[in-house]
Amino acid sequence: MRRRILTPLCALALALGFVPGAARASLENPKLIGHSVGVYFSHSGQKYFADNLESILFMNGYSFSTGMFETWPLEADHQLDLDHLFTDPEKQKTVNFIRSTLRNYLSGFHYDNPQFHVDINGIEYALVFDRFGLVPDNQQQQALGEPNSLVMVLEGTVPEMRVEASSIIAHDLNPKNNKIVAWNHETNTKADYCAGLRDVSLEFGGPGATPLRVQVPLLLSVKQGGGLNLKVLGITSNLEDLNMTARFRRPIDLPRVTVSIGDMHTSANPALENQLISRQPQIIKALQT
Repeated sequence: MRRRILTPLCALALALGFVPGAARASLENPKLIGHSVGVYFSHSGQKYFADNLESILFMNGYSFSTGMFETWPLEADHQLDLDHLFTDPEKQKTVNFIRSTLRNYLSGFHYDNPQFHVDINGIEYALVFDRFGLVPDNQQQQALGEPNSLVMVLEGTVPEMRVEASSIIAHDLNPKNNKIVAWNHETNTKADYCAGLRDVSLEFGGPGATPLRVQVPLLLSVKQGGGLNLKVLGITSNLEDLNMTARFRRPIDLPRVTVSIGDMHTSANPALENQLISRQPQIIKALQT
């Protein structure tokens, strides 16, 4: 029972054999060996964190299997060159289709390269882990050549995942495009954003499906005055290889397009929406990149 109630940091410190007081002592007394403290991950510690990481986190109030976020903002730091967005010709073809479709319906308006700010609101997720562990990477540690450190890799294999969001709202920060705004179907008024989706779900998994595999290498090093530094070295995954399905409530919040013939007026938005949805699988693949 004692092992199960250790906090993750205490358990990690014990597994590493970390003695922070010695580093401070070497600074106070120059006669002591300056590099007497390093980081060592014992074999029992390696096995424990490789096999039991999810249960360690869960016993201390953390869960990666389910969770929620009130909002997750994403913002491009520059305008997107839509004519040369992807090197993959199939993905670029999808972008070209979206742009030409919008140009057909928004004839008479010039749409410049966008700079998107996207707010994903009301996020809830559920993951099924086949594997979730923390393992050392000696090769990467040696390649980095960092003293008093080790590289740990957070590894996860997820055969099933479902993510839901109450809304996804896209703003275009390019001032040349600020006159093209969506129609908010919730309030039946003009919006202050360029596009929006509601009641969105994204999922993958099932028998024979390719699982999501993620690796996050972490550099763990000893501070000069004692304690630990943690640095994320990067993230690798097979996200592009997954077959995802998406659902959302229609109609989509898009710029309102009206066709007028004399005194008769009708909305062209259903046709525009149907054209975009017809390429939904290709759009999802492009977004996975």
